[in-house]
Amino acid sequence: MKIKRAVIPAAGLGTRMFPISKTVPKEMLSVGQKPIIQYAVEEATDYGIETVVIIINSEKEIIERYFLKEPCLDYISDRAVEHLKFISSKVELIFLYQNQPKGLADAISISMEIIKNEPFALLLPDNILFSDTSSLYILSEVFNKYKRDVSALTKIYPVEFKLFGNSGKVELEKIDGRVYSIKEIKNKERGVFVSNSCDPIIRGFARHILFPHFFDYIERIRSDLNGELDDVPVFQLLLKEKGMIGCLLDGKGYDGGNLLGYQAANEFIQNNVIKPVK
Repeated sequence: MKIKRAVIPAAGLGTRMFPISKTVPKEMLSVGQKPIIQYAVEEATDYGIETVVIIINSEKEIIERYFLKEPCLDYISDRAVEHLKFISSKVELIFLYQNQPKGLADAISISMEIIKNEPFALLLPDNILFSDTSSLYILSEVFNKYKRDVSALTKIYPVEFKLFGNSGKVELEKIDGRVYSIKEIKNKERGVFVSNSCDPIIRGFARHILFPHFFDYIERIRSDLNGELDDVPVFQLLLKEKGMIGCLLDGKGYDGGNLLGYQAANEFIQNNVIKPVK
């Protein structure tokens, strides 16, 4: 089954990147020569997604203008302008608004009427993946084989722990090759990733392919909670009742919503992607 629609939530407050994100949305901070969110949109486009739903708020209209209205053309290269036009020609970009900051799962739920009854990809834009292959190719193969909701995994080393937020912790049981059964999804905690391990750790990476029943789980959690509706309780209930598969990605991943991770992603670009001028 080909996945045709993707959701990119970008309405969060970006508190981990304060004070920078008080003036510029974290999704519009540059990594290399393009904003963070463009990497997620390109991942979806490279796979062949037909419709990308981007959830923003009224203070992040610059994201919509960047993709659809070509702002500040004097300040970006002709090549960048042409690439934006190419993206717009390959994929339908739909912008929806989360009017109140009610949490990540609430933002995702806003896309329900467009996703309808089809499986969809969910990409959190502050997680940046540098890979020769879109993560969605790998995830969709596993999704189609196991017929279960699939979450991406990445391997990080102890020297990299501080580059990631203190979330994405999972308990896993290997099935085959890069594929794991997810046994537990742990709650998010404040600060940077913390572990006593001296060995590499496999953690969650914010790329998913999900059945549309994910929206039902959002509403079930919503009915039991007051205040902010985060995604982790939704995934935890889904895991308990349906089970989930994890899939280890190729390439190098960074948490661009963490200041040290954002800096490391730029260093990776500088060292591996941007060619020196001779």
